[in-house]
Amino acid sequence: MFKKELLDLVLSGRKTQARRLHSRLLRVGHVYAIEGSRVKSTGYYIKITKVYHQKLGDVSEDEAVKEGFDNLEEFKETWIRISGSWDSEMEVVVYEFELSDPPPKQSKLS
Repeated sequence: MFKKELLDLVLSGRKTQARRLHSRLLRVGHVYAIEGSRVKSTGYYIKITKVYHQKLGDVSEDEAVKEGFDNLEEFKETWIRISGSWDSEMEVVVYEFELSDPPPKQSKLS
């Protein structure tokens, strides 16, 4: 799920990474529908290409750009606005992804 401003960055191809606080891991190689606000389907999909854990304090300038921002400071400001605080020691899940076609439909056996 992406906020509107971040969704636009994903759809433009500028955002190819996302950091999350949750413990439910998305799987590498799987295609997921992108949800907008209020869990509404956007009709777009991403394919997860890499998953790893990282401390917020270890986010590099290059990774901030992959998050869709011009620099690390802009990423930090947005993280604080969305999450409420910045803790350099906080471990997050990092997802690298690319836009994708929808997954093939599963046929139902009769």
